[in-house]
Amino acid sequence: MNLLNTEHLWSNQDSFLDIPPQELQARDFELENDLFEFFYKSLIHKDNQLKGDQLSSIINLYEEREQYLEHCNHQITRKVIQKIKQNLPERAMIDSQGLMWPSEGLRNKVLSQRSNLFHSYTHLPDSHRLANLTVDFKLQPRSNHYDSKLMQIQPLFEFYKFFTLPKPDVTHFQLRHLVYCVDKNSVFYIENGPESSRIMRLDPETNKIHTQLDLVTSQFADLKISTMSANRSLISVGSFNGTLLTYNLHTNRFQEYLLTNHLDGIITYILMSKHSSFANQLMISSNDKFLRIFDYTKNQVIKADKLDFAVNTICEGPASEQSQVLISGDTQNSFIIDRRLPKLSALPIILTGHYDYTFASDWNINHLIATGNQDGTVRIYDTRFLSNTTKNPSGNSTLFTFSGKLNGAIRNLKFDDTGNYLAFAESIDNVYLIDLKSGGLENINPGLMCPSTHPSSRIPLQYQPISCIGKITGLSFIPSENNTQVLTIGITDFSSGGLLQYKIDNYMDPQISAFI
Repeated sequence: MNLLNTEHLWSNQDSFLDIPPQELQARDFELENDLFEFFYKSLIHKDNQLKGDQLSSIINLYEEREQYLEHCNHQITRKVIQKIKQNLPERAMIDSQGLMWPSEGLRNKVLSQRSNLFHSYTHLPDSHRLANLTVDFKLQPRSNHYDSKLMQIQPLFEFYKFFTLPKPDVTHFQLRHLVYCVDKNSVFYIENGPESSRIMRLDPETNKIHTQLDLVTSQFADLKISTMSANRSLISVGSFNGTLLTYNLHTNRFQEYLLTNHLDGIITYILMSKHSSFANQLMISSNDKFLRIFDYTKNQVIKADKLDFAVNTICEGPASEQSQVLISGDTQNSFIIDRRLPKLSALPIILTGHYDYTFASDWNINHLIATGNQDGTVRIYDTRFLSNTTKNPSGNSTLFTFSGKLNGAIRNLKFDDTGNYLAFAESIDNVYLIDLKSGGLENINPGLMCPSTHPSSRIPLQYQPISCIGKITGLSFIPSENNTQVLTIGITDFSSGGLLQYKIDNYMDPQISAFI
């Protein structure tokens, strides 16, 4: 993971640790400021679209929001929105974060202004332009408030809840794997205070928040969490100084292990396996270019391999390919490796097509791999068609490619457990849900797709844009009761952040992906 200043934008030798702290604080990576700082900066920006009286009306409505949040236990639902809407002017709207707007048009203008001020961070020259030439589907956001023309369009997932009390956070703007749902009663996320980090748990059923582990009250008070992973029995977090912490949810016992004391030792990703054969193992990447397998029951590293690049994201194959993992990072290619081999980097299968560095990936049960890159694209691969890529790594092995409105870096993406849905997020404001089982024009709702003119645009897609305000800290699917599935979206913003949930009923559809 290379975070470079603008003077060294095309150099891959420097890391973010080489930049003076005062310069890091002065720079605005991917619209880091919160909503009200954004309003202030908009007033002095030369391309400002917002008038002073418009901003004043938005702020006044925000103050009213703070009052009604007390009455609804800081939880926004459809019923809450409908009740409050009765007391607002006819043109006013309430979005899924409970933010009130004088009109939908003004909200769209704010989102447009944020889009204009947004500058996505890249490492390699011209990566956005080159990647755009290969895009098959350019997805467009849409307001969460349906107008009359769209009333007949059935969304894939329905708005469910927005929790305003949780304050999920991002410690490093490129690392966004900080929200995990392990069951219907447990959403884990990271909060960062002025002195230390905390692991928090929200119970969406009761709207109760519990501090799972407060590092400021422990011997790890000086640690800043960089990444997290969790399941029903274990939480594991990595830090900026190369320390790994594991926390057993059954015994309330945590263990510490210093993986590396290298200056560039920030832990970038932790893979917790779903397969019983690897249940005790964590695969961990760090910015010193090491990939390690850690046995948390023995509290020891059992395998380590130094690569030619730093890995930023890892995902594992389904049961039929469970020994295989995909590693992606500070290189344009991704690699499928076999974790059983003595040397982890031996005999890789190479996935090509991206033009910058990759920070998100996932692998579904239908043999599809998705990768999210700083070139602004999501690329889909089918592992059954990759047998020749080792012999011909220069060819493009992509099945097809998406991008979002902002052309911004994709730092979060997840398949659901059925493999039928893929969610991915741009750095700010936009999440997209793709129905992978839709194929053929007869299955597509008008207005839900915007395919490019690229020749390989061959399968129309049905997708649902989810509009929010803030930086995305994580995406997580979890099956719930009565054949319902919930998507949780972490949003960090001092004024409008929280945990946003959408759900789908009867999601166990017998159809399979149209790309199989």
